[in-house]
Amino acid sequence: QTGKALGITKSYKAFRPHALREAGIIAAMEGHEKQARRYFDESLQVATEYDARYDHARTTLAYGQAGLQFGWPDAERQVAEAETIIAELENVEDS
Repeated sequence: QTGKALGITKSYKAFRPHALREAGIIAAMEGHEKQARRYFDESLQVATEYDARYDHARTTLAYGQAGLQFGWPDAERQVAEAETIIAELENVEDS
């Protein structure tokens, strides 16, 4: 099912970072460390290409949370930085 969902986002690029992030979360939940990294990395790349700062921050948060699970270096820093950026972006939207 993940493959179908990601295939659809090739036509709808704005949704691709979100779909890739979700695929990374699922892969991490299933214990597929390398696959999770690939999905998170691609999500970050696409979010950067489209200047999707919120999606980038949300993916960084998910990446860091998966990193805590797998013992990746810098996972705690990623989580903290992502939470700060998300809070800043959400405060701007609320203003």
